[in-house]
Amino acid sequence: MLTRRLLLIYLSPPSPEYLGFVNMTLNIFFGTVWSCRTYDEDPDEAIKQCHILLEESDLETAVRVGDVYGIIIEHYARQQNYTKVSTKSFLPT
Repeated sequence: MLTRRLLLIYLSPPSPEYLGFVNMTLNIFFGTVWSCRTYDEDPDEAIKQCHILLEESDLETAVRVGDVYGIIIEHYARQQNYTKVSTKSFLPT
């Protein structure tokens, strides 16, 4: 009986709300991946994208906020701008 119920749930089409949630999650996730991949070509644009991602209200559903902050911190560490990292002046206000 349980197997039949699970099969019916599995075979039923997903709701529009669920599809919207999955689409939003993938957009946030791929935005983060894009920022990481394009960092070597255009670091400033990648950091800009990270700040845009931090403004997303549902960021935690796709990636950890700390991972996005990690990209920003690594950027300033590569520039040897340690004062900006230690004073947390890169955080959104």
